Amino acid sequence: MAACDVTLVAGLRPDEADRVSALLNQRGVATLRASDNDEPGLYRIDVGAESVPSAVSALAADRCRPSETALSAARDDTPLLLTQRDQRQQANQLAAQALTRAIEQLPGVTSARVQVELPVADTSLAHFTLPTRDAPARATVVVTRVATAASVEKPVQRLALSSVPGLAPQMLTIIESAAAATKPACPALARVGPINVVRDSARALKGWLGAALLGNMLLASALLYVLTRRRRAG
Repeated sequence: MAACDVTLVAGLRPDEADRVSALLNQRGVATLRASDNDEPGLYRIDVGAESVPSAVSALAADRCRPSETALSAARDDTPLLLTQRDQRQQANQLAAQALTRAIEQLPGVTSARVQVELPVADTSLAHFTLPTRDAPARATVVVTRVATAASVEKPVQRLALSSVPGLAPQMLTIIESAAAATKPACPALARVGPINVVRDSARALKGWLGAALLGNMLLASALLYVLTRRRRAG
């Protein structure tokens, strides 16, 4: 291979190096297995610079963590390539959004907030690019319901366990709270004569009462005028 080759993964045991090489060769990616200069007794896998994007994608699909050098080269060549961390975050967000929508459809629920961590390979050891065990899925749900509604803890648990892959009951935390019942605010009142009315309606009521009083006065004046004329004519 040329000098511009990129180290894809490093710190591999012989059997791990063989498996990675076989995986990449099946994808049409030429590989070179060489001794890891930083880890005596372990091996690294190199690929050509032009093959880095497809090699990184192949490792991501196989849940292996490429080296930072390979990831950097892949991002430079393929800007839209998602790293394993990006893929995990995106999957967590999608799972949380789906579960949030499902919980908010439950009767009596006013709001819900969900945080999900899907099962991922354990890469706590920096030199171990091939994880050997999976971390369990975790989920935290904060749900608020109306004060008069029944508890939704059991329905929320059923939804979470059925929608989040690999989630065990002991890894699910549900925080439920009831919204405080609030009394409707009493409208401000204003006194109009012998009665109390809503303050916003007081001005309109006064206008109607004034108009009615004026109308009664006009009718009384007209009636008095008619009676006076009849009395004079008689």
